[in-house]
Amino acid sequence: MAYGKPIFTIKRTEETKQCVEYSYIKNGENGRTFENLEDCLTFLQTVSNETLELMGSNAKEFVAKNLLPSQMFERATKLLEKL
Repeated sequence: MAYGKPIFTIKRTEETKQCVEYSYIKNGENGRTFENLEDCLTFLQTVSNETLELMGSNAKEFVAKNLLPSQMFERATKLLEKL
């Protein structure tokens, strides 16, 4: 995402474990989650370059607004202060 690339992954289940990063994907905005690999491949074969570029731009913007180390540290500190 930091490099301006959208994220595509398979929907998580009990069998398909995902990390916290899964929650960063805003479906259709900065990436997509799919039910299965076939759905992902179909999407990638039909999506326009303009849509991919917009999703990539949104991904990079999401990182800049939410995922810089200083921002993550500040949120973690606020959570710890509540304990």
